Amino acid sequence: MIEQFTGEYRWLSNFYPCEIRFRGKRYFAVEYAYLSAKSTDKEWKKMCSEASEKPGKIKKKASTCNLYLIGRQLKLT
Repeated sequence: MIEQFTGEYRWLSNFYPCEIRFRGKRYFAVEYAYLSAKSTDKEWKKMCSEASEKPGKIKKKASTCNLYLIGRQLKLT
């Protein structure tokens, strides 16, 4: 059983560095794209796509912002 996303399982984390394209924007971790999808605010989306801050820090900011989850309408293609 996998207990943590470290070592050989690090790549399973949403915070793992990778390039992902979602709705015409490029993100540098799945977590950036996920958090971007939680708002329609253009500045928020820009901050998520530029990856100027670590995903954990943006996730922390998300808890203090008025964000919403699109839910079932959200589809990755």
